[in-house]
Amino acid sequence: MIWAISWVISPVINDTIYKGDTCPGTAVHSAMLGIPSNYACADIMFAFDLTGSMSGELSYAQANASAIMDSLASSISDVRFGVASQADYPNSYSYCSYSGSYGSGGCGDYPYSLNQPLTYDTALVRAAISSLPLLCGSDAPESYARLLWEMLNDASIGWRTTCARFVLYWLDNIPHGCDIYDPTRPYSAYTGTDPGRDALAGTSDDIYWYPLLRNLRTNGIKPIILVSASSTTYLTWWQYWMTDTLANGIAVVRGTAIARQIDSLVGSTALTIDTLRPVVREAAYVSWVTFTPPYYAGITLTPPEDTFNFTITFNVPASAPSGLHTFHIDYYRDAILVDSQLVNLWVYDCTAGYDDPIAVWENVKEGKILIKGTSIYVPDGLVVHIYSADGKRIGVLNSGTHNLSKLGKGVYFVYDVKGGKTLRVIVR
Repeated sequence: MIWAISWVISPVINDTIYKGDTCPGTAVHSAMLGIPSNYACADIMFAFDLTGSMSGELSYAQANASAIMDSLASSISDVRFGVASQADYPNSYSYCSYSGSYGSGGCGDYPYSLNQPLTYDTALVRAAISSLPLLCGSDAPESYARLLWEMLNDASIGWRTTCARFVLYWLDNIPHGCDIYDPTRPYSAYTGTDPGRDALAGTSDDIYWYPLLRNLRTNGIKPIILVSASSTTYLTWWQYWMTDTLANGIAVVRGTAIARQIDSLVGSTALTIDTLRPVVREAAYVSWVTFTPPYYAGITLTPPEDTFNFTITFNVPASAPSGLHTFHIDYYRDAILVDSQLVNLWVYDCTAGYDDPIAVWENVKEGKILIKGTSIYVPDGLVVHIYSADGKRIGVLNSGTHNLSKLGKGVYFVYDVKGGKTLRVIVR
């Protein structure tokens, strides 16, 4: 009997054209991704140090909040804003070779507050900024690490995974953090610990500065640090911390034309990309797909848009059940989800020897489904379902001989309900 079985796959990717397949087990598809040199959408958190030395900066920000938001909205068509603030922990600590009173309980100091989650309503954002109180603080370092940590961990903020994410942080000093003292780095000082949400030094939720900076980078949150013009002592520290190997942000002295300055800073980040990477969303199918190249790195875009090509190779394991497999390929610009593809991947049993009289006779005798040209023979007791390539069931066939040419030209899949096998039919 000539009845060869081997694994064959035929992927259909939405919004693209798939051409051809191979037998056994492999198919190749090309995808082209267009990346514009500006952001389609952005979420922007305003963050403020409210300690006493920030009086002038806070007043300036409050006076210019509307202009800043209007300028950004003119550059990014879909943009939301939110507000967060900090002073410091209203406690004293002696830890990591540092002792001091961080903040004042009597002044109402706090280490972090989400004053306004992300919203399209700029009136709410202006009101939140205008109502921020000037607090006290006590020692020089502040709870900057806590606020930035919350940008990663406070779900109430409402970041969108498909949009650029920024923290515009107005400040004038350096953070608490045990690992800020590190003589191997160009900038080092004892500043105590940031005790984290439990406000207890030396517990598991203490916040370490350098891991935090890297987590901001890998999660696609870009800090833009606006150092007070009246206190530039630590500008070079922040510029080091914002390098692309650490936080991948920006640190500058806050200028006088603040709305235009921030708009320019945000826009400049749209031109550079750390990595552009395709990822299979569903874990069960990760091993089925390889990409060439696996990613692009160190990209500087040329306006208005650059395109990037990926060769997608599908390798279905021999143990995979026949039939339709559906999963997604997501494309990430750093941590921003910029595009997705739905993959309908047919795995079917490849049959040969249709025109061999012996094979025809033996298949009929054994009660197997037989395909010859566009005719299909369904033995007594069997039922088959007919599917289009995109996974839609378009017919049910009972026993007898049927002509599939009436379906029109295309690729169709025949599923043997009882036997659990899937066969492919091409109507030309």
